[in-house]
Amino acid sequence: MPGLRRQAGSAENGYIPVFLSMNEAKLRVILRWTHIILGLVIMCYIYSPWTTKISFQIFIKFVVVPAIAITGVWIWKFPMFNRLFARKR
Repeated sequence: MPGLRRQAGSAENGYIPVFLSMNEAKLRVILRWTHIILGLVIMCYIYSPWTTKISFQIFIKFVVVPAIAITGVWIWKFPMFNRLFARKR
């Protein structure tokens, strides 16, 4: 399957998703860029004529704002999230 690879040295675990084997630096970069891009979407919402479109308002309110809040807290409290989502060994 795409997105899966074998973990070295553990035959009992089998395959693990690649995103679980991602190192912390790569995850931080992904979170940072996601946060920046979502911030740009909010800027487009504020400064564009699309603010009157109801579908764009719903998208901003229920998708973008919660996602930017989650990524912001995740970046801020990165070690706590790592402990929360850490695999048991």
